[in-house]
Amino acid sequence: MTKSASGRSSQPGWLRRPALERRLDEAFARRLTTLTADAGFGKSTLLAAWTEDVECIWYAAGGNDAALPSLTQGIADAIRSSLPGLIEIPPAPSGSAEGDELLHAETFAGLLCSALEGQLTYDVVLVLDDVHQLPVGSGALRFVESLCRQAPSTLHLVLASRTPPPFPVGRLRAAGQLLELSAADLVFTTEEIEQLVDGTLRDGDARLAAALYEFTAGWPALVRLATEALRPVPAGARHAALEQFRRNPSVLWDYLAEQVFAQEGTSVKELLRVAALLDRFTPELCDALGVPEAAAAIHDLVRRGLFLERHGDSFSLHTLVREFAHRTWPWTVEEALALRARAAQWLESHGQIEDALATLAAAANHSELARLLAQHGERLLARAGARMPAPRSRRRHNAASPARLAARAGALPPRQPRRGARRPPAQLARGRPRGQRATPRLGGERPDTPR
Repeated sequence: MTKSASGRSSQPGWLRRPALERRLDEAFARRLTTLTADAGFGKSTLLAAWTEDVECIWYAAGGNDAALPSLTQGIADAIRSSLPGLIEIPPAPSGSAEGDELLHAETFAGLLCSALEGQLTYDVVLVLDDVHQLPVGSGALRFVESLCRQAPSTLHLVLASRTPPPFPVGRLRAAGQLLELSAADLVFTTEEIEQLVDGTLRDGDARLAAALYEFTAGWPALVRLATEALRPVPAGARHAALEQFRRNPSVLWDYLAEQVFAQEGTSVKELLRVAALLDRFTPELCDALGVPEAAAAIHDLVRRGLFLERHGDSFSLHTLVREFAHRTWPWTVEEALALRARAAQWLESHGQIEDALATLAAAANHSELARLLAQHGERLLARAGARMPAPRSRRRHNAASPARLAARAGALPPRQPRRGARRPPAQLARGRPRGQRATPRLGGERPDTPR
């Protein structure tokens, strides 16, 4: 993919944001960069565009990475695949008790950083996406904190998350070694909306872009939905249609039903209908559930920036799209139960036990839930015991513990909650040899230590 003269990506539906990308270039002069914003603000999209032009290691945390061995192994594998010339990376730790896990996290971070320091002779960014998936107080999060504290001067960490880093960064900020981007930085400007309208609607109407900004407050997900809803509307009627959206937001869904969704192919409609019953899904799972051409449909929606949120290797529907699909293409109770049972069976067969438990709990399938807990519950609960439970307000989608899922379905009394998917391999582009960018160093100083 290449940039066009206007700054837009050559892929339709993907708006390049050169001003933000230039700000991200400052990451090479900082030890840590954070992108903090809720779903739908385009964190991963922005980083994916930026990392086309930099040497990058990319890893996205998922539910399984709440366990330290999963996270350390995943990051080590990403480093190996992106920087194959490095010496052998030390083996990832496996802790049992909570205290041991925290110690192993710090120790492995130190060993990894030492290995990189002797070999990494040019500047590289390590992007860790979906960091909010890691429970506060866990060994996994301590590992990330320790990387920030011990990373060699040529390794620059970029953390993308829905929540701010839950560890001290004050000293980094005071030393000018922290670059912070928030939701306020990620909202579309009127100029960017104008570019998107021009590219999507072939309409350079600056007044329409300003009205879209006022209606959406620049939230990228809503801007894209509203723009798609306006696509089939004649140019002269778009202001009136947008005013209808503003006065009655439900009109937006009517337009989406009649125009946007109506023009999608059978595979996209079936994908949305099936995915509305699932917290998370992958192309392979949708194939198993009978969605025609699921991988092509998902790829097309990602390319166009529509309907989906990405979580590493898996996806979910935007909340409003999920509600629309439920309302427009309803399932009978029996159909929904049968599909969730098939999804749980596939997840179990592929080792995704916690996701299978979540799916069975959503279906209130007591017998299968009890069987799965009897078969795998002891191992899952033992693993959960090695981690501190996440605060309730920070749990996401399929992040409940096996015991809590069972309690929700009526199979077991409730226990303490805990958290519970993964990004594609790193996008690697041109490297920058040492000295091409000025990179201020902290010398022997390191970021804040845990308190």
